[in-house]
Amino acid sequence: MNSHNKQEAWFTKPTWQILFAAIRQQPLPQDPAEVDGFLPFLEHHRLVPWFYRESLKRAWVDLHKPFWQVLKQRQDFYQRRALTQLAALIEIQKIFDQHQIDMLTIKGVVLSQQLYGDIAVRQSKDVDILIPQAQVWQAHELLLLLGYKLYQAKVDIKQQDLPFILKHLKDLEYIHPVTKVNIELHWQLQFKMKWFLLDQKIAWLNRQSIVVDGYIFQTLSDVDHMVYLSYHGSRHAWLRGQWTMDLVRFMQYPPSRESRLLSQATNYQCRRPWLIGSALVRFFLNQPYSMQEQMDPKLPWLLKQASNGMNECWWTKWGGHQYVYIANISPFGFDGRSLFGSLTVFYAQVWLRNGWSKRWFWIHIGLEPFRLCYRLWLKIRG
Repeated sequence: MNSHNKQEAWFTKPTWQILFAAIRQQPLPQDPAEVDGFLPFLEHHRLVPWFYRESLKRAWVDLHKPFWQVLKQRQDFYQRRALTQLAALIEIQKIFDQHQIDMLTIKGVVLSQQLYGDIAVRQSKDVDILIPQAQVWQAHELLLLLGYKLYQAKVDIKQQDLPFILKHLKDLEYIHPVTKVNIELHWQLQFKMKWFLLDQKIAWLNRQSIVVDGYIFQTLSDVDHMVYLSYHGSRHAWLRGQWTMDLVRFMQYPPSRESRLLSQATNYQCRRPWLIGSALVRFFLNQPYSMQEQMDPKLPWLLKQASNGMNECWWTKWGGHQYVYIANISPFGFDGRSLFGSLTVFYAQVWLRNGWSKRWFWIHIGLEPFRLCYRLWLKIRG
């Protein structure tokens, strides 16, 4: 853990080297051939707007005009989407305020404004909102009133379904048929409270206000947001480089905050995910690991799994990441839920999206190992 040699071996692709050069303020490559495949890489890691802004600061624009023109087109698209998401967020906050629903924003355009002073630097696919569990049904009806529909849901949920939904899910996802804005309505940040202790009540007490375009939004405190991002990244095998970049930006804040972060992560039972996140930040910045990171015996292995996720190793491409996500069985070993509990959560998601009966669901689960083996055989064969 005293050097980055092992981690460097996992990030030798030219795409990563270009990104690291931009992060570490090093010269960017001059050869146009070196940027082949870089745009899909940026799209996957949700870093198109961030890199576009960085390229404007350098003489890179003149060296790679064809690439930069396409990059600018994608940046314009994400700029428009950020403005649409902000408009949706303002509309939702207004109607929630009228009905006295306490709403916290998570990540998204508000975090982008907080970190970069620009709503479009973070590439967001949806708008995340956290509300009290007791107000979920009221918020659901208000979103329907605004024209939103449950995303990919074939079940028309009724109020009597709410206890089942609240027990087995942590959010509901909506989409507006006209604006195409996705909304994730959260009532908790994780499936089981005992595995991550930051809930809506604590988040609301610690909240801070962020002003965006003249509107005041309530969001997570800096410390809570950083700890949550490390939890979120670990749950998703650090598949998107953007989550680490958020932490990179946060870590540029006063270093005196670091001990408080570790303490808060420990209080939320999120110590190891936070150490993974902070270690990735130091690797991205080419800085030595902290004493706490060096003392964790499992951290090298955990960093390898995080690097596998970022680099889309075979199990990620094959679909393994999707199964990790759906069942919430984390490769980092901190989620701790049983396989049966994970399948119950999976069933709740399947029921909402497909309306499957329990019998058909269990038949499908029984056939799944054979389907996975067949896909693996095809992968090995060709």
